Amino acid sequence: MPRTYLMTWVPARRGWMKWHRGKNYSVSCRQLGVEPTKEASYQAANAWWQARESELETRSRPTATPLDPASATIRDIAGRYSIGDLRRLEQQGDAARKVLEILDRASVEGAVPPPGAAATPSSATALARLEAGEGIPAHVISLVLSQGFSGEMAPEYREQRLRRLVEEIGPEPAPPERTVGGQVEAWVRLQRSRHVAGKISASRVDAYERNVAVFRDWIRPGTDIAEVTAPRLRDYHGWLCAQIGSGRFSAAYARSLFGAARNFISRMAELDLIPLPGNIRSRDFTFDDTPKAIPRFTNDEVRRLLEGCDGYSERTRLFLLLMLNCGMYQSDISDLKPSEVDWERGVITRRRSKRRKGGLVVTYQLWPETLELLARFGNRHGERVLLSDDGNPLVKYTAADGDLDRYDLIAQAYRNLRKRVGIDKPLKVFRKTSADILEKHKDYGRFYPFFLAHSPKSLGEKHYVTPSEEIFFEALAWLRSQVITQIQPADRGDSADL
Repeated sequence: MPRTYLMTWVPARRGWMKWHRGKNYSVSCRQLGVEPTKEASYQAANAWWQARESELETRSRPTATPLDPASATIRDIAGRYSIGDLRRLEQQGDAARKVLEILDRASVEGAVPPPGAAATPSSATALARLEAGEGIPAHVISLVLSQGFSGEMAPEYREQRLRRLVEEIGPEPAPPERTVGGQVEAWVRLQRSRHVAGKISASRVDAYERNVAVFRDWIRPGTDIAEVTAPRLRDYHGWLCAQIGSGRFSAAYARSLFGAARNFISRMAELDLIPLPGNIRSRDFTFDDTPKAIPRFTNDEVRRLLEGCDGYSERTRLFLLLMLNCGMYQSDISDLKPSEVDWERGVITRRRSKRRKGGLVVTYQLWPETLELLARFGNRHGERVLLSDDGNPLVKYTAADGDLDRYDLIAQAYRNLRKRVGIDKPLKVFRKTSADILEKHKDYGRFYPFFLAHSPKSLGEKHYVTPSEEIFFEALAWLRSQVITQIQPADRGDSADL
């Protein structure tokens, strides 16, 4: 079975991290008292986090009158099963009870008990007789099915009640390869193989695995895949809508969950395991698409974040400047190669990391502040311009051998900075801020898709028109004037915190 990791392994630190409710928790192998390798330490890290999480939950839980033990048990059961599930279990249990009662009664039918004792019912004895070819008397079956009101039913009615009993007990359990849980495991293995082949990113694999697990748990892992039908897909969409209404899920998250389920179901249909549900592409399966306000930093927030790096970490300041100047995310910064930097001209020319195949190549003029810090911390040789103090990539996100290995030192540095300055907006807002400012300029606004390195969409963009590099550089200079020129340089030290 694949290993379970409750924390994220950070090779550079030889330890584990966990981001939980807005706070980062970490523990080193030395603190755990184990060898400093992922394989040797993950179980100890899991145990450490479970204990830590239990402690945190105990602290944060509001003081309330505890439920009595019986009520708490009922609450736990109701939390594991829906009312519909409980009713189905009730039907199954009642049907199973009747079958056992028939076997018990049949086992003592005509039996001669020992002197002074009653015959002891034994379902196993009756079953052995059945397998030997000895039938059960009709009046015994009729007595149980009629709940004692009839000595013997008409044969047709008795057969009808027995067929209903079979339906209530349910079909024979499906073999593992025919269950939803088994097929989900196979589908996730396929996504990991696609990642190894370079077709999708490790983050996409992780998202697929987490999202399809919600569908698996909703329909139940042991369910036969033959039950994945159009009505069940409709019911899943309805359940997701209910979660949005209760505030548990956002519309965007529900859309991702439903998309993963549709991809999974489509794959099973491609393999001829099930017929493709007729509503798989139904336009009724939508979620609230009301546009939301685009988050962005105010000029004051950008100033506070950049000034917050002074005397704390100039390298973190470089990360923020690269995001503002070149529209980069963490992976773009980590993947930046020396061959993509022209140190003499002060420009970066590259495709985005997520668009390595067929993406738009953009040349960015670096701002003086960006170039100065990049020259100070960057490598002009090797595979990457920027590395951690230990010589490792700043961001690593890979899925191989059934394990997901990920860490992001840039995001960790930003979280520390964000707490220092009291700003809670996520890191990706830097890229959005620069694009939003550019778009609002009457002349430079046309460059915002180019700044974001979006793939060309129109025929002209693909084959006829190349944006002017000179005017784009002017746009970047103007962007600098809007976000950082009012910041006065402070006494800068450097705390190499990576």
